Amino acid sequence: MILITTSRRPTRRLLSFVKELAYSLPNTLKIQRGKLGINGLTKMAMESGISKIIIVHRWKGNPGKIELRKIEDSKLKIVPPLIYLAGIKLRREYGIKEKFKIDSVSFEKNSSPKIKAIAKVFSEFIEIPLINEEFKEKFKASLHISQHSKYEAKVAVTSLPNMKEIGPTFIVKHTIWENLELNEH
Repeated sequence: MILITTSRRPTRRLLSFVKELAYSLPNTLKIQRGKLGINGLTKMAMESGISKIIIVHRWKGNPGKIELRKIEDSKLKIVPPLIYLAGIKLRREYGIKEKFKIDSVSFEKNSSPKIKAIAKVFSEFIEIPLINEEFKEKFKASLHISQHSKYEAKVAVTSLPNMKEIGPTFIVKHTIWENLELNEH
């Protein structure tokens, strides 16, 4: 099970994004964080038998950073990379009312090593298969990672096998893979 939440003082758009992510990702529990600090969040997760946490932070009113964290030896550790966002698109902005749970993480066959690395991290963290476009007929919906024309990557919940983006989608501005420090907010 994965706990998904926001940083403190979330905006409506941040709350909508986290809500749609929670609908789309399997085995997730969304919580309203309120004034709960990192230690309280860790304790709550451990008491519920949850060992993974996704925190979406805001930046200038919008979702700005995604942190993947794992509880090991009663301590909260960050799972690289830190993902900085350039923008998001919600499912409702696609005009999609139906909710999809992803059952795979996918990427195109000719993807760069960085795209493949991001896909691998999401596959391992969410604990669902990592596929390339050749195997898409066996799955219903995917967290599809692709190259973006201006930024590092585009991550979109995508209906398979027709590869139609259904949202939510986020644009990865850049990632940080090493020398990570935990933000305690």
